[in-house]
Amino acid sequence: MIQFQMPFFQHWGIYVGDGNVVHFGWPAVRLLPFEYEVRKDHVKEVSLAISFGVYNKFDKYYPPLPPERVVKRAEYMVGKTMRYYPGSANCEHFATMMRYDITRSGQVHLPHILFSAWALFRLNDKP
Repeated sequence: MIQFQMPFFQHWGIYVGDGNVVHFGWPAVRLLPFEYEVRKDHVKEVSLAISFGVYNKFDKYYPPLPPERVVKRAEYMVGKTMRYYPGSANCEHFATMMRYDITRSGQVHLPHILFSAWALFRLNDKP
């Protein structure tokens, strides 16, 4: 898993090699409900990222799938549209599903959810 530090939150994806990450996020395909396309981008092209790094934060709790399987699963999702729900289907849930075959997110706290939803709405509000 790769974590991107954004101005007010973290964004998550799966590193698939050659400097590329598979993630889902802006720009939104649809605003209500929020829907995003799973994308494959170079890590340095992920918009708004201040910094990034490998952070397999749940490895001590859950056994990760083999790396080649994680990459294959992530690559399979590229181009698919997913709904965004802050508490149950965010970018961290996506990354943990790819790596561990379970959905987990450490970002799921009410104040963070409310602020993240507001921030995403504001980001998508710009032309």
